Parts: sequence; C-alpha cells; structure tokens
Amino acid sequence: MNRERHLVLRNLTKTFRDGRGNRVVAVNDISLTVYKGEFVTLIGPSGCGKTTTLRMVAGIEVPDSGEILLKDTPITEIPHRDRVMPLVFQSYALFPHMSVYDNIAYGLRLRNTPGDIIAHDVALACQMVNLAGLEHRYPGELSGGQQQRVALARALVLKPEIILFDEPLSNLDPRLRTQTRSAIRRIQHLLKITILYVTHDQSEALTLSDRLIVMQGGSIVQAGTPQTVYRDPATPFVADFIGEANFLDGVVSEITQDTVVITISALPVTLPRTLVYDTIAAGDRVLVAVHPDAIQISRTNTPAGFSGEIESVAFAGPYMEVTIAYEDGWVKATAPEMDEAGTPWLPGQAVYFSFTARRARVFGVEP
Repeated sequence: MNRERHLVLRNLTKTFRDGRGNRVVAVNDISLTVYKGEFVTLIGPSGCGKTTTLRMVAGIEVPDSGEILLKDTPITEIPHRDRVMPLVFQSYALFPHMSVYDNIAYGLRLRNTPGDIIAHDVALACQMVNLAGLEHRYPGELSGGQQQRVALARALVLKPEIILFDEPLSNLDPRLRTQTRSAIRRIQHLLKITILYVTHDQSEALTLSDRLIVMQGGSIVQAGTPQTVYRDPATPFVADFIGEANFLDGVVSEITQDTVVITISALPVTLPRTLVYDTIAAGDRVLVAVHPDAIQISRTNTPAGFSGEIESVAFAGPYMEVTIAYEDGWVKATAPEMDEAGTPWLPGQAVYFSFTARRARVFGVEP
C-alpha cells in the first residue's frame, strides 16, 4: 500500500548538560516516518527520550543534529509558534481567567480570524468533544476531564493536520482516562488527523495506536503495530515493558531445524525454533519470556507442568493476578476467580503451571 509520508525524523540527536556539567544524550540518532492519518505513540520509561523527541517535533527544543520534515519540507529551523502542530499537555495549560469559549478561540484570534468564523468553529469543536453548553464556564469550574477536553478542542479548532500529545491523560482518574482516550481516537478517525502521542502507559498505547515506537535510553528499540510489539517483543526490555512478561531461566538442551529444547527447572520444554530471537547453541543460558495471560494454572500436574505454591492473589476485576513461587523464582499468571471445581485460589496452595508454547519468546543471555 502506497502511504503518504507526513512527518519524517532523520537521525535526530539531542544532548543536555546535567547538574554536574556532564553531557547526557537524551535522544540518540533516531529516525522515524509517520504517515498521513496515522496514530503513532512513543512509549517508554521516564528518561527514555520520548518527550524530548516530541518537543523537537513541536519546535520547543532544537536538535543538535538531524532533520525534521513535514510533507518532505524541512522544518527543523522553523520556530514553535510558526508550526501548525498544536501540543496538548498533561497540565492542560488553560488560561484560568478566560472562559471555555475564549480558551478555545485563543489560537484563532491570534490568526486574526473573523468573529463569525470563530463562533462557528468553536461551536463545532465543542460539539465534537461534548462541551456544548459549557462555553461560558471557567477552567476552575470544570472537572479534570472537561479541562482536558477544552485543551483538545483548542487544538482541533485550528484544523491542524498533526496534533502532538504529551502524556495528556496522566492527571485523570481511570474512568475519565478511558472516556477521554475513546474521544481522542473517535475524533482522530473522524477527521483523519495525524497524531504523535507520548505516554508511559502501556494499556493506553495498546488501545489507541496504529503503531508503537518503543524507546529505551534515547533510542528506538522496536517499532510496530500494538499486536506485533506485544506478541513479538524484540528484546527482554520490550517484553517486560509491554505486557510485564515473566522471565524463566533455562538452558538449551537440544536444537533441531524446527525446534529447540530448553530445560527449565529440570523440565525439558520443546518450543518452535521461530520463537528464538538470538543466536544460541546447546548449553547456552536463555530467558524464556511469557506474558501472564499465557500461563495456565491447575490443581493437577501435566507432563509440561511446573510445580509451585501460590504466594499471593490479587483481585483485578475480570481476572485474578496469581503469583506463584517455584524452584527458580516467581511467575505471575492471570486466572479466573475460581478453578473448574469452584475452589478459589488462595495463598499457600500447591499448584502446577504451564505456558502456551507459541506465546513464549526466547532470548539469549550474555555470558
């Protein structure tokens, strides 16, 4: 499929000086293409470089080297105020002395837009984000979710082709977060806007995005659809950060053209060779990454089962989070509230666990 390139980052690097004057590389030679109408999320832990990258795209930070192109036109030297890329912050950044209407209309007035057009466009933006009827209120009279929708409307009213979001939902409670991200996705689909979004919240990223860009230490470590990044993590870091994978220590016992046999806690486990992400040989130590929802627990043993004891059980709404201690460590599994016999899972109970082979991923361990 031939897609139109909308935003291109080429070899962007940005460094800062810390409190001791030492040079710190915040973003290290990253390149990225965002296509028209795409929802792309930069995700990673604090300090990984995702917000610095977004601020360079916005024109707030200037890269040390590299280039930013909008529709193949270089914009690296264009200041923030001249880029039609509104940035929606987590702090909303509303003017407290202005009404909802005036906050939303602010950017249009800076453009000397006629009053009748402002009135029309503000009314339309308010309808899209469910703020109709609140135009004359002030930010202090609104809930956090309403304030965030004002910030979104203020961006939408400019009719941008790209909107940038920096952790926009982190100050909202879980229910409002879910509602607001649904509104963002709905509007993005409706208007076919290109979105570059920053978050550290994996569920938010998986739900919203067409593509995830996982960052670590200022670099991109994996890019792909949410399904690909979740199911086929490229590194142990990605497996842990996107899905909180369990890591089982193992030793390679045998390798064939199609399979690999890994001994985990004295139990040989046969896995497809395609699940191995590194060059390995018999006798090598490996990590077998398995997400909690790919682990099954039972009261009775199976040939592929590991014995253990329930250490803790936590209610998580639609499922239970069960932590099991076994010979080499701990694993976390998700399970129904009760087993097939109707008995609840309780700490101290002896259980067995196994995992779905096709859901595992094998990573080599450096000696």
